[in-house]
Amino acid sequence: TVSVLYWKASTTKHTPYSTTTMGGCAISCMSMVDYAQQSENEMIKAIRELGPQSIEIGTNDGKPESRIRRSPSMQALSQADIFKKFYGGEHGSMAIALEEMCKKLGSARAMSYRPIEKTAKEELTENGKTKMWEYIYLKPTQHLTYQQMWQKMMAFGEGLSETVGLPAGARVGLYEDTRYEWMVSCYGIWSRKMVGVTVYANLGDDALVYAIKEAELPAMMLNGKLVGNLIKLCKKAGIAVPKLIVTDAVPAGVDTEGAQIWSFDELCAKHAQARTPELPANPKELALIMYTSGTTGAPKGVMMSHGNIYATVFGLRRRLDQVLGDVNYDASEEEQESYLGVLPLAHILEFAAENILLMRGGRIGYGTPRTLTDTSARPHGDFKEFRPIFFAGVPRIFDTIKKAVEGKLPAKGEFRRRVFDRAYEERKAALAKGFDTPYWNDRVFANPRALLGGRCKMIISGGAPMSAGTYEFLSVVFCCAVGQGYGLTETCAATSIQRYYDLQKENVGGLLSVCEVKLRDVDPWKHTDQPHPRGEVLIRGPTITQGYYKQPEKTKEAFLDDGWFATGDVGMFAADGTLKIIGRTKALAKNSHGEYIAMESLESLLVQNDLAMPNGVCILVDSHEAFICALVLTDEAKAMKFAQANNISGSWPDVLEQKDFRKAAVASLQATAKAAGRKPFEMVKNVAVLSDEWTPENGILTAASKLRRSEVDKKYKDIIAKLFKETL
Repeated sequence: TVSVLYWKASTTKHTPYSTTTMGGCAISCMSMVDYAQQSENEMIKAIRELGPQSIEIGTNDGKPESRIRRSPSMQALSQADIFKKFYGGEHGSMAIALEEMCKKLGSARAMSYRPIEKTAKEELTENGKTKMWEYIYLKPTQHLTYQQMWQKMMAFGEGLSETVGLPAGARVGLYEDTRYEWMVSCYGIWSRKMVGVTVYANLGDDALVYAIKEAELPAMMLNGKLVGNLIKLCKKAGIAVPKLIVTDAVPAGVDTEGAQIWSFDELCAKHAQARTPELPANPKELALIMYTSGTTGAPKGVMMSHGNIYATVFGLRRRLDQVLGDVNYDASEEEQESYLGVLPLAHILEFAAENILLMRGGRIGYGTPRTLTDTSARPHGDFKEFRPIFFAGVPRIFDTIKKAVEGKLPAKGEFRRRVFDRAYEERKAALAKGFDTPYWNDRVFANPRALLGGRCKMIISGGAPMSAGTYEFLSVVFCCAVGQGYGLTETCAATSIQRYYDLQKENVGGLLSVCEVKLRDVDPWKHTDQPHPRGEVLIRGPTITQGYYKQPEKTKEAFLDDGWFATGDVGMFAADGTLKIIGRTKALAKNSHGEYIAMESLESLLVQNDLAMPNGVCILVDSHEAFICALVLTDEAKAMKFAQANNISGSWPDVLEQKDFRKAAVASLQATAKAAGRKPFEMVKNVAVLSDEWTPENGILTAASKLRRSEVDKKYKDIIAKLFKETL
C-alpha cells in the first residue's frame, strides 16, 4: 500500500487539493512503517552509558589555569605509565609494527589505485544548459598485497642507500600528492633509519624553497611534473638541487641539466630483492619533519619521533575501534575493510588514518579530489570503486558534499522533497533517543549513502571547525557516525574526537587516552568562567612532538618546560567533559567598544549561508569601529538563485555590486547569525560579495585551507576600506 501511494503521489497529476491529500496520506503511511521498524541502536546505547568524556585530576595549585583533564580510561595511570603504554608501545616504531602486520597478512590487498588513462572535454547538459566538461578516464584498478607493499618499501629504502648514496640520518623530502608511492617512500626512508621531510604539494614556491634550505635536503621524492619548477627555484635561490626520485615521467622539454634523477619504479625494480634491515626501535629517534603551512610567516618544520607517531596511531585507533568494531583478518576481498585516501599525506590526520587502517588489516584506495564521484570520473568515482568503511577530510570537503546533495533535492513543496524532509526530521529525532530508522535508511537515504560507496561507518573531520548544519546533515543523511576531532601537527593530531553519534554538533568530543589537557587563563577567558571553564588549550602526553626544526625561539614559545604544548586555541569544557574550541588567541579581534569577535568561529557559521561558497567567508574587524563587515565568495548559480529569491533583477557578475543585492546579502547573513544565537555586535553591517577564488595556489589560503588574513588585507585593501566607510 505504501509503495502504491508513493508511486501514485509522485507520478500522477492531481489537482492541488488531491495532491496534498494523497501525498500527505502516503507520507503518513511511510512514517508509520518507519516508526514500527525503529529499534534501539545498541552501539549508541553502550557508548552513551560510558559516562563523562573527560575527568579532572589533581589540583591547580592556585595557578591561573584549570585542573588537568584526562580520558576516564587513564584515570589511575601516572604520566610515566601512559608513556610506557603508547610511546612506541610493544614495537618501538610503526616500521616494526607494519612489518609484523605484513608477515601476518601476506597476500591480502593493502593498497589500490587507478592510473589515469586520459582526460577529455565533452559536452555536459545540466538543467537545460550545455557546457564543456572535463572527464578523467581511469584504467582498471591496480593492487599491492601486504607482502608486495613491504617488499617495495624495502626496495625503495635500499635504493636510497645504495644507488642514491644516502647515509643513515639523511633527510629525504616527500613532495607529492596522496598516492601509494608516498607511503611506500616514507617507510622505505625509515627502513634505513633516515628522516622523512614532508612538504605539502601546494605549499607555495617560497615556502618550498624555505623548507629545502632549512632542512638541507640531499634528496626528494616528487612528481615528475614538478621537477622543472623545482630546479628553476633552486637555481634562482642559489641552492643545490636535491637528488630527485620521480613518480610519473618528467615532461618533455624540461631542462634537467645538472640534476640527478631516478625513476621511482626503476629504483624499486633495481632493488626488488632487498632484505629487511634492522628497523628503527628507539621511539625517541626522529622520524618525520612535517612542515606546516602557517597563516603568518615562514612554515615551521614539526619534529616527530617514532614514539609520537606510534602513540597517535594506536591512541586514535582505540576510539575508532568503538565504531569500526572487531577486525576480521580473514575477510574476503569483497568484505575487507577499506579506506579512501584523499587528504594530503603531509597532513598528519591523513597519515594517521591510513596507518590505522593498515594496522586493522584493511586496504587503502588512493583517489583524488577530482575523481571522488561519478561527476568527472569514468567509468565511475573513487567512492564507488573503493567503498570505504571510513575516511577523513576537512570541513571544506564535507560542506561541498552537503551542498551537492542538497542541490539534487526536489524543490520545496514537491512530494519527494516532503518525503525527504519528513524522513530527515524523524531520523534526527530517533538518533537523539538512541534509535535507528531502517525504513527511512533504505527508502530515502540509500542514494546519498551510495554516494560514499554504500558501507561507510564513520567520517572523521579535522583541520578546522565543522559547522553545526553540516555535522547534523552528514549524521542523518549518510547514516554514519561523524567524528569531529581536534589536534594540531604539533600534537600529532590526536587530542580529542567525538563519540559515536554524539549529536551535540559543535564540540570536538572527549579526550583520547594519549593526552592530558588543561586551560590557561588568557584575556578575556578564564578557567573560573561560569557555567563552563574557558582558556587557552594546553596539551601534554606522548603525542607532543619535539619542537620546530632549527627554530629554538619559536619552540620555546609553544613547547613549555614542563611538557605542555600551548596551542593558541581557546577551548571550553562542558559538564559532560567534552571540549569545544571557541576561538584563537591570535584570531581574536576587539572592536571599538572593547567587545571580542572570534573571527574563525563566526566564519564557520556564516559559511552555511546559501550565498556562500565553502571556505568563502572572511570576517573583517576594525578596532576603531563598533561594527564588523565581511567578504563573501559566491558563484553564478548561488548568486542568481539568491537574487531571484529576493526579487532582485540583474545579470552575473554585475549583480554582485548592486546595492539592493548587497543589502539582501547583509540581511541574510544577519539572519544566519541570529538563528545561531549570536550577539548584535557579531552581525555584519556591510558585505562585499565576490566571484573570486581563494586557494593555496594564489596565496589566500594555507595548504590546510585556512585564511591568510594578512594576504586578504593586502589584496582587498581598497574594498575593505570602503566597506567601513559607506552606508548601504
